[in-house]
Amino acid sequence: DALDEAERAGLLRVEEGVVSLYHPLVRSAVYGAATSAQRRAAHRALAAAVGTDADRRAWHLAAAADRPDEQVVAALDGVAERAAARGGHEAAADAWARAAELTPGGEARGRRLYLAASSAWLGAHPSRAAALAQAADADVGDPLLRAQLLTLQGQVAWNTRSLDDGYEFVLRAAEVAAGVDQAMAQQLAMLAASLSACGARSPRAVDLTALVPAPPPGAPPRPRAARALMHGFLAADRQDWATAAEAFRCAFALTDADPVDDHVLQPNLGVAAWLIDDDERDLRLHEQQLTAARRAGALTMVEHALTRGAQVQIATGAWGRAAAAAAEALPLAAATGHAGLTALPTAELAVVAALRGDDAADRSLAEVAAVREAHPVGISDFLVVDLLHWARGLRAAGRPDTALHHLEQIASPRLRRMAAIDRLETAARAGRDDLARAWLAELEGFA
Repeated sequence: DALDEAERAGLLRVEEGVVSLYHPLVRSAVYGAATSAQRRAAHRALAAAVGTDADRRAWHLAAAADRPDEQVVAALDGVAERAAARGGHEAAADAWARAAELTPGGEARGRRLYLAASSAWLGAHPSRAAALAQAADADVGDPLLRAQLLTLQGQVAWNTRSLDDGYEFVLRAAEVAAGVDQAMAQQLAMLAASLSACGARSPRAVDLTALVPAPPPGAPPRPRAARALMHGFLAADRQDWATAAEAFRCAFALTDADPVDDHVLQPNLGVAAWLIDDDERDLRLHEQQLTAARRAGALTMVEHALTRGAQVQIATGAWGRAAAAAAEALPLAAATGHAGLTALPTAELAVVAALRGDDAADRSLAEVAAVREAHPVGISDFLVVDLLHWARGLRAAGRPDTALHHLEQIASPRLRRMAAIDRLETAARAGRDDLARAWLAELEGFA
C-alpha cells in the first residue's frame, strides 16, 4: 500500500523491475524522517538481501546494531582488512572506527582505534588520525601497541603541529619499547636521533645510545643498520660530518643487499643520504619509497617521497622533474586539511621558478609566507624557511647586497651546500670576499 501511494504521488516509479526515485534528495528525506528503530530494521533487511557482498552486508549489520556485537565487529574487521590491502585506507579507517564503537572497552577496542588512526593517517586525514589515536590512548595497555600508538601520535604532531612535540612522543615510545622489544626500541631511538638532526629538542635529557643496548655482531642487518643510522644522525646534529658519513655508509652496506620496505628505516636511509649529499642513492631510495607508497595507496608517504625527492632533483639540476614532483605533491598536501603541509611543495616550486628566472616565483613566495603566518608547518619548516631565503636571493640577483642578505640566512648545512654556487657568486659580486672564503672553507671541510 505504501508503494502504491508513493507511485501515485510521483516520488518514485517502477519500470521493468527497476525502482527510480523522483530526486536523490527523496532518499535523504525518507531516511531522515524514519525513526532509529525503523532504520535499524531496514538495515537488517538489507543485510539479509545483499547476498555474497560481504562488505555491504557488514556495513548494513553495523548500521542495524545498537549494542556491542562480536559477529558484527568480526565482519567489520574483515571489511577493514580488505580495504587496507587494496589501499583503501579511508574505508579501512571507517570500518575499524565503527568496529571499535561496537567493542566493549578494553585492549581490543584500543587496538581497533589504533588501526583506525593509522589508516586515517595513511589516507591523508591527520586530524582524524589524531582524534582516533587520542581515543585509543585510554584503552591501550600492551607495551608494543602503546609504542606504536605513541609513534603514530608523534608522526601526526611533527608533520602538522610541532617538531618538538613529535620528538617527545617518539622518545616516550622508545622508552616503552625498550623493556619489551629491543629491535623496535632500536628503530625508535634511531627515529628520535633523525628528528634531533632536523632540530628537534626535548626539555629532558635522554641518552639515546644508552637507552637501547647495541645489537650483537651476529644480529640481523636491520637492527644493526638502525643503530648505525642513530650514531650518524647524532653526529650530523653536531655537524661531525666525517663520523656521520662513516656511520651512514655502514648502514647503507647493511641494507644494500636486502632492499628495505620498512616504513621507518627506509625513509631514514633517505634522510641519511640527503644529509651527506649522496644524491644518487637519495634519488634511488625516494623512488623506491614513492613506488611502494603508490602501490599501497599511502597518500602521506606519496607526498613525503615527492617533496623530499624534489629537493635532490633541484640539487642535481633536474628542475623539470623537481617542479613536476612538487606540483603533484601540492594537491595531496592541500587535501589533508592542514594548510601548513602545502608550504614545502610551494617553496620548492618557488625555488625552481627563481632558478629559471620565472616571475611565478614571486606568487609562490607570497603563498608560502601567508601559509607560514597562518598555520603551523611542522618538521619541514626549517627547509621551507631556507628555500624561501634561496628563492628571494635569486630574485634579487640584480641587487647583490639584498640578495646576499637573504642567502646569508640559509641555516641548514644541506641547503647551504645546495645554494653554494649562488651564495659564493653573490658574495663576490657584493664585494664580500671574506664571506666567500668562509663559505668555501665550510665546503672544503665537508668535502
